[in-house]
Amino acid sequence: MSTPQPTARSQRPFRYTQENLYNLLPAIYRQRDAELGKPLEALLGVIAEQVEVVEKNMDNLYEDWFIETCYPWVVPYIGDLLGARLLNEGIGGGTLDERAYVGNTISYRRRKGTVSMLEELSANITGWQAKVVEFFQLLETTQNLNHLRLGNLRTPDIRNENSLELLDTPFDTIAHTGEVRHINSGRGYYNIPNIGIFLYRLNAFPVQDAPAYKVSDGCFKFNAIVLNEPLFNNP
Repeated sequence: MSTPQPTARSQRPFRYTQENLYNLLPAIYRQRDAELGKPLEALLGVIAEQVEVVEKNMDNLYEDWFIETCYPWVVPYIGDLLGARLLNEGIGGGTLDERAYVGNTISYRRRKGTVSMLEELSANITGWQAKVVEFFQLLETTQNLNHLRLGNLRTPDIRNENSLELLDTPFDTIAHTGEVRHINSGRGYYNIPNIGIFLYRLNAFPVQDAPAYKVSDGCFKFNAIVLNEPLFNNP
């Protein structure tokens, strides 16, 4: 999240210190004040102290507008304004940081309805990597000269084995005819309002310094005990 940061007090163009306030007075008043023992300078010192308190309070109030810089006691109030609530309050043993949770909620609201937000939200809730597909992108359409979709072809290229292997997967790029069946049936995916969230319940773990065992020409196994296990790409 990127939010405006509070202005540091040292960066203010003018600070209301006793010396600065005293220098704003006309020279005649400073001369008369010096002749009387500088009672006016002492008064401005008291005023400068109070101005310092007000300025500090204003800086704190400005910082309380943002979840990144606000005081801890302000976090529940910002969360209440957002209507944020913990989905799994009993999970984590109280280790969930409330500031981070409210900050993520603000980030989700700003990107509401986008593919990246849905993928991040799904991963945070389930703990699994997710892939979100907008099925309307895969609908076959009659091409319009004013809005050409060169990759949206009705007839797939049967010579492109890579595309055919991904058919009906989250990484499908082949156009489909519209389906009127409900998506809850598991069959009516390809329709304008439908969005699919695919979760990967198998996690990828790195294997380092693993020797490759040659099985045949161009075929190797990377398992330490030569088991036939699949390799995964990082998300």
